[in-house]
Amino acid sequence: MEYRLSGKISERAFYEMQRFNVRKAKLVFLLVFNLFALAVFLWENTDESLSFWIFTAFLFLAFNFLLYFLMGYTLKIKSRKAYRSGIKLHVFPRQIHITEQEIQQSTSFSTMTITPDMVYKIAYNNAREIYIYLATNQIIILRKNWLENGQWADFVTFIKKNWEPKK
Repeated sequence: MEYRLSGKISERAFYEMQRFNVRKAKLVFLLVFNLFALAVFLWENTDESLSFWIFTAFLFLAFNFLLYFLMGYTLKIKSRKAYRSGIKLHVFPRQIHITEQEIQQSTSFSTMTITPDMVYKIAYNNAREIYIYLATNQIIILRKNWLENGQWADFVTFIKKNWEPKK
């Protein structure tokens, strides 16, 4: 079986990829921060009243929501800046041809051929995108709306069967 995809990487798709890549790091940061803050806070305030602890819990929740929002906002700004710094690379449409043996991605200025042994890992984002990692910072994006032939569900099964790295 072979599949063909073509499209441009939009700023939104670039942001979604960035957001997908940092989601675990963001949660780990919040968890470690909260555990540290809670340990320090408990050490200093062991004999306080129940109303104090309820107020403190709401304060922690509000601060976490604010921190989560700020982290998302800064990611959006950094993602936009990174996308626009490489805009000349993103505006060219990509033609992607995938078989069991290779993925060939072509633009008007380059062609890249990948074999299954070059794949570091594959991630699936919300049933709309597949990210094929060649390294931790080198990704091929495959979007659902780029697929020219076949059904997306069949394509995802094909990728899982033929391109998932062997462990």
